[in-house]
Parts: sequence; structure tokens; C-alpha cells
Amino acid sequence: MSSQFLLVYASQTGQAEAIAKEEIFEQSESHGLAPAIHCLSQTDKKFDIEKEKVIVFVASTTGDGDPPDTAQKFWRRLKKKTLGKNHLKNLKYSILGLGDSNYTNFCNFSKNLNRRLLELGATPFYNVGYADDAIGLERVVEPWIDSLWNAVRKVLGLELEGQKE
Repeated sequence: MSSQFLLVYASQTGQAEAIAKEEIFEQSESHGLAPAIHCLSQTDKKFDIEKEKVIVFVASTTGDGDPPDTAQKFWRRLKKKTLGKNHLKNLKYSILGLGDSNYTNFCNFSKNLNRRLLELGATPFYNVGYADDAIGLERVVEPWIDSLWNAVRKVLGLELEGQKE
């Protein structure tokens, strides 16, 4: 069984990138996992969503509920009406959304991304997390990451941590 998965981030101010790199990516090895990590702006250069099996997204929302600039190209492609309902049927995913509830469209990009992935036949393997900067991102981020490891191990077909004889 492979311990590899794709970890991608969409960041406007660097917060989603920092969480992806400094928390999820850096902790992965100690959990027996080996993600490839890329910015969503690297779509088609470094990864192809249609070929991926397991993806963890860390995505912020900017402006009035918009995707970060780094996700614009990816989002335009994903929204194409020509994509069928089975386009991403082989993809398992999870999303950690970052937002601020002081704004009307809290975590809007992550919510729209989740909705669109489902429409294209992708399957969530772990709950979507919505972290709120108004009350402290860490209140959602830390427990979400703590439980992410076994969810990833399970979807990859690996033995769960804490279940060794």
C-alpha cells in the first residue's frame, strides 16, 4: 500500500499555505505518510486532479467569498459545465477551509469547492473543516489535523495508528 497522497493549498495571505506546509506536511512523516505538496496554481504543471486518487485541500476564502488568486485557474476549470457527473469518480478528498465569520460569505470557496467536487462524482473521505479566524483558526485546525491522520491512512488502505498489536 502506498502512503502517498496529494496535499494542495490555495492561499491569499499565506495562512492556508503555512497550515499545509508547516503543520500537515511537516507532521505527515511521523504518521507514516508521504504527501506531495503543491499550490493550486500548479494545476497541470505539477499535478492533474483527474489522475489523483486522494487529495487534501487547505483553502482560504478572500474578498466577498472568492477563491484566492492562486486558485482562480483551477476553479475556472473545475466549474466547466462540460464536465460530467463522473468526471472525478475515482477521487477521494477532504477540505480544510479557512475563513472569517465577520464576512458574509464565510468559507465560501471551500463550501463551493466541496459542492462542485461532489457534483463531479468525488467522494469525501473525511469531514470538511471550516476554521474561523474571528474566533481563532486553531480551534478547528488543530483537532481537524489530529483526526486527519487515521482518515488518510484508512483511505489509503494502511493500518490505523494505535491499532498495532
